[in-house]
Parts: sequence; C-alpha cells; structure tokens
Amino acid sequence: FVLKGYGDTSRMNGKTYRSGNNFQHTTYLGAIVQRELVGIYEHSYHQHIYPFQLVSGFEETEYFHYGDWHDTLLDEDGKKSSGVTTWVIRYQTTDIGGKMMVHCHNTMHADHGMMAKEYVRDMMADVGGSCECDIFGPISGAGLIEDDVGQVTVMGSVKEEAAKEEVDENGGSTISYCVAVVTSCAAMIVSLLLD
Repeated sequence: FVLKGYGDTSRMNGKTYRSGNNFQHTTYLGAIVQRELVGIYEHSYHQHIYPFQLVSGFEETEYFHYGDWHDTLLDEDGKKSSGVTTWVIRYQTTDIGGKMMVHCHNTMHADHGMMAKEYVRDMMADVGGSCECDIFGPISGAGLIEDDVGQVTVMGSVKEEAAKEEVDENGGSTISYCVAVVTSCAAMIVSLLLD
C-alpha cells in the first residue's frame, strides 16, 4: 500500500476512496497476507479487524520490534534516521469475513479519500479461496456475505428501528426514516474514523 498526498490529493495506491461495491483487494479466511507499506513516515496506516505483525523493512526501536503486533503504524523518524521508506507487515484472516477498512489514521486525510476497502471472502483456500490485488472496482463471486458488498448496512441503530416502525404506522411517511438513516450513517462514519 502506498499512502501519499494531502488534501484533495490524498490517495491509497494512487486511488481515492469510493463507496459501494469498490474494493482494492480481496482475500479469504485462513489466508496469510503480506503487505508492503510505503509512506508511513508521513501517514499512519490503520487496519480494522485483523492486527498485523511487523516483519521487515525497519530499524527496531523501543516501540517497534520484529514480530510485534499492531493495528496502526506511523514512523515519523524512520526515514530521517535510517532512510527506510517501506515496511513489511503480515496478518492472517482467521474467522471474520466481509468488508475490512484500511486508512490513514489522520481523519483529515481519510476524509479526503485516503482510505480503502478490502474484502475477506467467507471461504477457505481448499474450496477456491484466492487473493485478488489492485482491483479498484466491483467484486462478485463465491464467498461474499449476502447484502454485504453493494450497500451500507447500519446495524443496531435504535433511531433507525424506531423510525422504521413509525414509517409503517404512518403508512408511508419517509421523512423521519431518512433522517434516522442519515443520522445512523453519520454516527457510523464518525466511529469508523475515530477507531
């Protein structure tokens, strides 16, 4: 992954984030994924769901040791002191399939598009699971969790459930439902960015 740019030029792998069925990579349950990170002396890399292990490409410090596990990585001093610009990380997708967000942990950069989605297919290698890299678009096929790819699903929202009941009772009034959905989406986005 290459993290580069600021403001309107914030990019991951040269692309700005697009919602919906747009993914940069897919993998499968049980896969061991190895990734090179470039640009983490300027941008912090954060990945949801699966922590990653530091494998190579850096000088050890008090905080960074080979084999350590992290979910966020920023090395502001690394390039200055060692000239290192590429770190190698590794993680294993164990038991949670579906969407996985990766992004710059600086919310201003993520808001400008320095984020990406990966998809962990709900299948193992022995039944056809494989990795696809640099897709930058829609995915389909085996191992997708129903209704998980093309739409945003907000789960557990009290306001959304209450608004749905009100819509049913009022025979089609959708204003409060739309407000609840927008509120739920905004809350979800804020929680993802603060995570």
